[in-house]
Amino acid sequence: MSSELSNYFSAPASKAQKKYEALRSFFYEKRPADEVAERFGYRLSALYSLTRDFRDFLKNAGEEDMFFLAKKAGRREKDAEGNITALIVNLRKK
Repeated sequence: MSSELSNYFSAPASKAQKKYEALRSFFYEKRPADEVAERFGYRLSALYSLTRDFRDFLKNAGEEDMFFLAKKAGRREKDAEGNITALIVNLRKK
């Protein structure tokens, strides 16, 4: 049982857990970027992109839990009235 629990953290199964463990290893454990990238199967440039995106996400007052949630693929939802124009205008303003 103990080795199963250890494997859960050393070999993350989901993409969200993999991102979390890689960022934790890089920022909290202060591991070198090349070591973290190799351990979690990222290219070095992809790890740097991940760290940049995470910093930007937190800088923009994002909740850190939301960063690790899977993004839904497909079209953006329409607003309550079915009017997508307001959504487009808001996205362009950003």
